[in-house]
Amino acid sequence: MSNLCQTCLEPRLNSALCALSSANPASDFVLGAAGVKMLCASHARSVCNFTDLIELGAVASGTLMFVQDVGVPVIYNNGRWLGMDGRVFTNSNSVSLMWTWGCNSFGVLGDSSIVHRSSPGTTAGGATGWCQASAGQQFVGAIKNDSSLWIWGRGDSGQIGNATTTASQLTPTATNGTTWCKFGAGSDFSAAVKTDGTLWTWGSNYCGQLGTNNRNNRSLPGTTVGCGTTWCDVSGGNLHTAAVKTDGTLWTWGRNTCGQLGDNTVVPRSSPTTTIGGGRSWCQVSSGYCLTAAVKIDGTLWTWGSSLCGILGNCTTVSRCSPGQTSSGGTTWCQVSVRQQHVGAVKTDGTLWTWGNNFNGQLGTNTATNRCSPGTTVGGGTTWCQISLGSTQTTAVKTDGTLWTWGLNTCGRLGDGTVATRSSPGQTCGLGTTWCEVSVGLGHISAVKTDG
Repeated sequence: MSNLCQTCLEPRLNSALCALSSANPASDFVLGAAGVKMLCASHARSVCNFTDLIELGAVASGTLMFVQDVGVPVIYNNGRWLGMDGRVFTNSNSVSLMWTWGCNSFGVLGDSSIVHRSSPGTTAGGATGWCQASAGQQFVGAIKNDSSLWIWGRGDSGQIGNATTTASQLTPTATNGTTWCKFGAGSDFSAAVKTDGTLWTWGSNYCGQLGTNNRNNRSLPGTTVGCGTTWCDVSGGNLHTAAVKTDGTLWTWGRNTCGQLGDNTVVPRSSPTTTIGGGRSWCQVSSGYCLTAAVKIDGTLWTWGSSLCGILGNCTTVSRCSPGQTSSGGTTWCQVSVRQQHVGAVKTDGTLWTWGNNFNGQLGTNTATNRCSPGTTVGGGTTWCQISLGSTQTTAVKTDGTLWTWGLNTCGRLGDGTVATRSSPGQTCGLGTTWCEVSVGLGHISAVKTDG
């Protein structure tokens, strides 16, 4: 665990969070189901710093920590610490390759072609050292261990960030700079955080989702209005953006037709604003079509925006314009992912929960029936560690390094070598147990393996 890549560690917590007492990993965790270490209630907001993690050395896959330096829960998975916001902390000499599959419109698979494929294949050139990826509707952005940012796929709104509006970029292309640490793809725009804590956006700005106080597109990265240097997490939705600062505040901007900005209005905003109720305890956020979901450091899960198909998780048909909890409540949520009309989340006990639209079996219940409150997938299990949603499919990684997919399988997006839709979790084509991070786009998937 020496020489761990600290690409994403620079966005540090400010005094409000750092002032919390340090904790001893040996005494502040209790052993939960399947050997997963869970936070003791007395230390739900502070555990250790990243140095403490390094000193732990190799630990059992499934060990869960909340790290002050990182700002979100991290889980140990096959030699890597995986942040619940999608970041990966790994040995800087890692040979990790980026694997892609599914629909290949606009070259979104990054393999120099526009040919669909139903099983995982590497991007063009076989470059190594990938640590985080985020898939938009028809483009992908990914960060390497050297802090460089690479984007490929559709680019006609300037989302590639290379000063062009080229329709298709068939291979990974580097954007300016080598200090990127977190990338969040929107539908046709990009948002990213640098190691100095600044937040940058580019691409389509139809509803003000770039946070520039105007609606002008741009094809090069630029900072948001009133940017600051304390951003640590960002998520691009369909036409809105949500981001968290190191002081635990949550900010949103862009389209607001269903109240997805959480400011108790349906008025769009072209510059960042905090959600109703404010607070300084947000740690991870995910933006979808007309919905936003976020996890607090105390383990509570909050949703707001559209109620279509029960995606708020509160069994009502009424949209809401401010954050509210799901009907199941609870204080053990650690990661959430939203996309179009369904939601998926992981708890600290390693269970996986889904709700919302299930027309294509994307909830993993072995049925096509929607549900309006969180429920577990078929087969259950307590070893899930990360989830990512597409518009009609779901993908998740287990602590044993296996990758599982379910839902609509047009173009072979489930990666099982077929085009047959399935309504329960199944593994991708036999590529082992070294998957560590995955991100799903409109009809394509990008994932990182630790062994290449």
